[in-house]
Amino acid sequence: MKFKPQCLIIGFFLVILVIPSIGSGQTGCDNPIWNPNNGYYYTTLQSAHDDAVDGDIIFVQAAIFFENVYFDMPKTVYIEGGYDCDFLVKVGQTIIAGEVYVNDSSSDPRFPGHHLENIIIQSP
Repeated sequence: MKFKPQCLIIGFFLVILVIPSIGSGQTGCDNPIWNPNNGYYYTTLQSAHDDAVDGDIIFVQAAIFFENVYFDMPKTVYIEGGYDCDFLVKVGQTIIAGEVYVNDSSSDPRFPGHHLENIIIQSP
């Protein structure tokens, strides 16, 4: 049986194209958090929350996030968990494995607080 060099070249390019798309982290996807309002992706809930402005919606993939989160800014932020890698379909739940601190003590009625959807909090 003869060896065809073009098969090796095609196989090499398939490996280069496929392997990086596997992703990393707890989700198996790149960029587990997305704010469609500003177009940015994040790796932590805290950084996504800190960058959000009043009324933003943050989409979070179905994954486990090992972090403590402080929701303590006077703004209304909606955080929706459980999404797939493309943020199109809810495929599960988002788990925060850490403490979640919420300070919605603002007396300003324009900022009614933080809204979490499809998120489980597991305190250590």
